[in-house]
Amino acid sequence: MVAYSERLNKMLSVKGNRLNPDDLYVTPAPLGNGRNSFLFTDSLGRSVTCASKRCQEAAQAFAEFYVSDGVFVASVMSHDEPGAAPRYLLPSTRSAMATPALRYDPIYSQIEPFMEDAVGFPNQGLPDAVDSKVIRNLVDPIVQSKEE
Repeated sequence: MVAYSERLNKMLSVKGNRLNPDDLYVTPAPLGNGRNSFLFTDSLGRSVTCASKRCQEAAQAFAEFYVSDGVFVASVMSHDEPGAAPRYLLPSTRSAMATPALRYDPIYSQIEPFMEDAVGFPNQGLPDAVDSKVIRNLVDPIVQSKEE
């Protein structure tokens, strides 16, 4: 059993590996007592020093480019490295998941249905979440069960 992460890319990339993505099975493993899996995503932010109209427009143009389906597909399917195994990162848009490259991939096609009910990992108000021990309450039971 392997947790879903970019580590799958490393395992599939090992020379002479016998893993075939068609032979792998994906199932959700929600944290805590909830029924929904968490999705971990990166986010883009704009520096407060980007105050001019020109800087703001350039930042917006970059963000739109960066989250475009073409960039996601090229990145997650390793188009920058011919012959490489897909990176298996989760794109942050539903439209990227609907592209043929991801829709017909043996791993992404299994992950997509689980994303429907998943919830975003708390990424706003992190200091408040840390102070209120929300994250600790989610993680502690898992860590304790593994220590026993």
